[in-house]
Amino acid sequence: MCPDLVRKNSYSGQAADVWALGVILFILATGRLPFHGDFEGDLFRRIQQGKYQYPDEGRERQPDGSQSTGYAPSPALKSLVRKIFEPTASLRITADQILTEPWLLQHCPPPPTGQEEQPKSDPDQSPVKEQSEDMGQALLKRIEETSFEITQDVHD
Repeated sequence: MCPDLVRKNSYSGQAADVWALGVILFILATGRLPFHGDFEGDLFRRIQQGKYQYPDEGRERQPDGSQSTGYAPSPALKSLVRKIFEPTASLRITADQILTEPWLLQHCPPPPTGQEEQPKSDPDQSPVKEQSEDMGQALLKRIEETSFEITQDVHD
């Protein structure tokens, strides 16, 4: 849930979608939910402030006392997540801007050059939609290749 929805304000669907993408990206990268709170009000306050927390990058203890196998996100990924979790919707990175982020370009390169550009008047043929579909396929492949256990119960 994006900050605008938590505040019960009007919201931009595109900015809310970018926030939701950030939550999914954070979970895929770390195996954890980005926002935590001891109670609902605390959780909502953290969302409104954009205060998320990465797992302790491999040093966190599991309930059984064993060491976590946490993942340390790269600086480029942390930069992208920071831009996505901007609490002010008008300042949040857009979907088009995400497509040019270094981390995304490294992990989901754009289609090969030389492809004929489709007319921009047809939204079903837009380059952004085409890249989105390619990125979606790359993310699905990454999900299939990655095996990790979600360590935070979503019902807590």
